[in-house]
Amino acid sequence: MTILRDLSVLWSLSHILIIFMLLYRSRHTRKKTFLLTGIFMGPLILLNVAGLMVYGAEVMGKVFVLTCTLPSLLFFWLMSRDKKGRFFFTFCLADTVALWIIAVTNLMDFYLGGGAVCPDVCGKAAAVPAGGVDSSPPFEKAVYGITGVGG
Repeated sequence: MTILRDLSVLWSLSHILIIFMLLYRSRHTRKKTFLLTGIFMGPLILLNVAGLMVYGAEVMGKVFVLTCTLPSLLFFWLMSRDKKGRFFFTFCLADTVALWIIAVTNLMDFYLGGGAVCPDVCGKAAAVPAGGVDSSPPFEKAVYGITGVGG
């Protein structure tokens, strides 16, 4: 059953990536943003999952901030149009939402007797919005439409 846990971590890291890509504003075109994100974040995610499989959840849980969170924070900060509070709020929001998805699906798995793959996979799949990725974050039109400020 550890392979399902490892795949669940891969699934969760992919969710964090998708959620953040939906929320932040890149300073590059959509095509270049997707290309650079795939080139940098794909191997980073795979290395963290490999580390999880080799060293286990206990060790990787302790070093995950150094091996995944800080490198992705630096990468997305360099890619982002916003370099101040808005970026950090968005980054923390994406991590927090993904953490809640992981926590809720793990609790559902626990209370349904363990080994129940459906709540884990379905819960995480439901977190990905239906449809394609718009070139602007979903909240941007509402916020800037009301205030008239921003880009």
